[in-house]
Amino acid sequence: MSDSYQHLDNNTLNDLLTRHRRNLMVLEKQATSFGNLPPLYIINSIENEQQRITALRATLQQRGIISAEPIPLPTSQNDSHPQPQPQIDNTPPPDPAVPLAAHQDSPFVVGRPLRPDEPIFGREDTFRFIADWLARFSPVNLAGERRMGKTSVLNHLLAHQDKYLIAQSGQPPLVLARIDLQRNITNSNRFYGVALRELLANLPPSRSKEAQQLSQLHTRLDTQPEATYDEFDRTLRQLRDQRGICVRPVLIIDEFEKLLSDETGRDFPYPHFFDGLRALMTADLIALVVASRRLLNEYFMDPKRPQSLTSTFPTYFQLHTLPLLDDTATDALLTQPGKYPLSITEVAEARRWASGHPCHLQVAGQAYYEAKAGGKGLPQMYRRRKDMKNSNCNTGHAQQQGWLKRVIQTLTQGGGFISVIIQYIGELAKHLGEIIDNTATKIIGAVLIIMIILLLSGVVTVYDVWNWLQSQIGIGQGG
Repeated sequence: MSDSYQHLDNNTLNDLLTRHRRNLMVLEKQATSFGNLPPLYIINSIENEQQRITALRATLQQRGIISAEPIPLPTSQNDSHPQPQPQIDNTPPPDPAVPLAAHQDSPFVVGRPLRPDEPIFGREDTFRFIADWLARFSPVNLAGERRMGKTSVLNHLLAHQDKYLIAQSGQPPLVLARIDLQRNITNSNRFYGVALRELLANLPPSRSKEAQQLSQLHTRLDTQPEATYDEFDRTLRQLRDQRGICVRPVLIIDEFEKLLSDETGRDFPYPHFFDGLRALMTADLIALVVASRRLLNEYFMDPKRPQSLTSTFPTYFQLHTLPLLDDTATDALLTQPGKYPLSITEVAEARRWASGHPCHLQVAGQAYYEAKAGGKGLPQMYRRRKDMKNSNCNTGHAQQQGWLKRVIQTLTQGGGFISVIIQYIGELAKHLGEIIDNTATKIIGAVLIIMIILLLSGVVTVYDVWNWLQSQIGIGQGG
């Protein structure tokens, strides 16, 4: 972490060090107030502050600015008389909102995934779920809409394996390797090559003959990361061999839907590429942690893929959908220590506005932070919050587009169901017209519309609708 402070001047480093030590004192007092069981978010915040203090002192020591002795903490007298913080007023100044770059000391993160050194909130159950299934060497599908924090979870999982993935007695160690689909992975051979390169780079040290052979392969893949499926399979068997390296390889794949896009379809032949990965999983040679915006089943049941039902690839994954953050995690995120902390009232208002969505919460916190730092009023805070949400957390609009797209696809591609509806729509109209004055039939007509909506949204099946029609108005039952 100390490398991230190298660009700062000495005065800024000293100011940051003093600020983080003050934050640490506040957190430690909060932890004490909870007795022997302080909340996890306070424990994590204390650890983060300690890490920042250590990194700052190390940077200053490298420059010969301070000795190895700790800098004295601020006195309790100073703590009891904190400097007044800028208050938000309701007078809107004419200047535009302060840009994000002007507030590098803000604890809130907008527009990018969390780095491993930044606190993550409300994902303990997610880490526990992944760890439990990887302990059994079982694949995991981490699903969540855009900006729900999938990449942030993967960043922390990879960087803090000792914390989240506890070594198991009698089991080979897990070796995690990340596949970044954004970095020129354009075909299956490149995928296998990059996967092997990353796995070999993360192997534990070994002087065995097998390790030396794999070291030569790694050297080749470092300059030319391409491999055939057979070479991928053969190397995985070497890694799993109990008489040799004996590890459990795990591939971490973010934005998995990129492998299914129209642009990459020819280079990752469907379903053969995925069936090949399935074969490796069933042979107990590899496990996958796949992050995707939709459930894998939804991709592999897509009607526009005529061979979709021939692949059982998704059925091997344990599904975990990222939930919204609960109130405890929400409050922990919004009350992170900073120069301009949110008040209790502001936290409550931001919580209501964000409704537990991680990106919305970061935006809400940042908007308040900027308003306080710039001495701006609530109208500017609201405007800035809306602008940041639209540019960084654009999930609602995307969801609407995705829903509309799926409805159109169902209408245009579900030929069998549509033809049935067209075939019997005349008969339905006839039956309804004959007894149009019947109040019960009007209710049936309304329920029919609701049933069609539920069908298009996937809540009920074609057979449910058809059986209901038959039971209500006698279509297809004769006489």
